[in-house]
Amino acid sequence: QRYQGLTIFIQPELFSQMIPGILNNLGVDFSRIRSLAAKKPRYFVLQATGHLEETLMGLVTSFAEKDPPYMRLKMLELLLFLNRPERLEIDEAPAYLSRKQAAIAEEVRNMLMEDLASHVTIRDMAEFLHVGPTALKTAFKSVYGTSIYQYQKDYRLQESQRLLRDTPLSFTEIATAIGYGNAGKFSSAFKAKFGITPTAFRRSARQYRPPSAQMRKAAEAT
Repeated sequence: QRYQGLTIFIQPELFSQMIPGILNNLGVDFSRIRSLAAKKPRYFVLQATGHLEETLMGLVTSFAEKDPPYMRLKMLELLLFLNRPERLEIDEAPAYLSRKQAAIAEEVRNMLMEDLASHVTIRDMAEFLHVGPTALKTAFKSVYGTSIYQYQKDYRLQESQRLLRDTPLSFTEIATAIGYGNAGKFSSAFKAKFGITPTAFRRSARQYRPPSAQMRKAAEAT
């Protein structure tokens, strides 16, 4: 999982000129949307929902496929979403992050991913970045939606899938590479996360692996 997002610039005046009746009927209040950003450039962070993800993916798809009508529809959905964030079912209150806080969260992620075998503590990272441990954890969870250690654990196990699929490394070697003390602990964590043992995953991945470009080329030649 990575920190990704879309940058969307909204010009209220342009929307008001194009579809004023629709906006009024839907109750879209641009002053409410402006308030989310406060008076300075900030990030407005909300937990993702299935509907929001569908809307954003629709925007990306409509832009890629050059489909203006569908894009307008998805933009209206996004405006409604931003206009009524209090109606969303979220676990925590909406959080405002400064650019510095977002940068800190990204730096923490980079430190975690730099060496999966290492065990850097939150206190070590906080001291290195000159922030308090609580501020560090809050910024990270606001950006990535989970705790620092849970994010690292999930990423390690995702990396283990790649190593099982694409390398001949033994389970012990993979466990060491991603920071587990032994193959037994790694196997237990892997099964708890994915519902399948590393052995079964490797067997399945190799059985259904698509042919490489070189193999396809050889097959076509014959």
